[in-house]
Amino acid sequence: MVDFAGAVSRLAGAAPRLRPARMPWRRFFRRVATPLTPQWWGMVSMASLVLGLGVALISTAEGPSGPAVDVTASLRAGDPSIWSPVVRPQTMFVLDLAGLGFDKPALEVRRHSGGGREDVFSAGRPGAAGGHVRLVAYRFGSEVRPAPTLFVEMARRGAESGLAVVRTTVPAVVPTRLGPTEIADMTVSDGERRLDCLAWRIGRDDIDMRLSGWICPGEGQRAERDALVCVIERLDLASAVGERELRRAFQEPPHSRNPACAPPRQPAAARRAA
Repeated sequence: MVDFAGAVSRLAGAAPRLRPARMPWRRFFRRVATPLTPQWWGMVSMASLVLGLGVALISTAEGPSGPAVDVTASLRAGDPSIWSPVVRPQTMFVLDLAGLGFDKPALEVRRHSGGGREDVFSAGRPGAAGGHVRLVAYRFGSEVRPAPTLFVEMARRGAESGLAVVRTTVPAVVPTRLGPTEIADMTVSDGERRLDCLAWRIGRDDIDMRLSGWICPGEGQRAERDALVCVIERLDLASAVGERELRRAFQEPPHSRNPACAPPRQPAAARRAA
């Protein structure tokens, strides 16, 4: 009996144990590392890119859509919450267009929340028989100073007036009483017709000011640079209390003003009435 039990015990001990098959760690890492070739990584990168694009397309198609971006609005000089009109502004600049064939310009002044100020002179309207002039005197405040190209500057200013700038030529720099001036031919559209105008801009970092605008001749006429220079030189300083550098910039040296651009002298009685 004892021998039989011992035999059974020996047989049981000799029987193989049923253990789960295990892969040696060395073989496992060798199998995993085998596909990590440059070609394999390229396939993984391409698959990730395709997956990312698919997710983006699905999000755009099915996700909540935001407001449409108005490119024209983004070119405007400022949001109404940033710019506000000045009801009774102190007169800082005057623009005398007498004798140049334009109507008396209207003046609009507005203030930026950062302290900047814009004086906008406008005479006539685009396509009118008497032509159209627009001049913007921008005194910078603490806001970020825009520094776009002349084309972007005109596109932004044109959007304010309901005009679309079709093209501008490469600007040429000409001397004027108020400093070197960029002047370029510009084509604008009012939605019905195209108009040929002259665009211009003066940057005066020394007095924190930028001057810009355009002149559009009457229907059937051609914009002349001499007329544009006269419009620029007719801008004068009316009041700038405490603005020594600004006053100095407008006190032109002798013979700097074009005699042909001088405004007609009013009679003494008219000057006293004014």
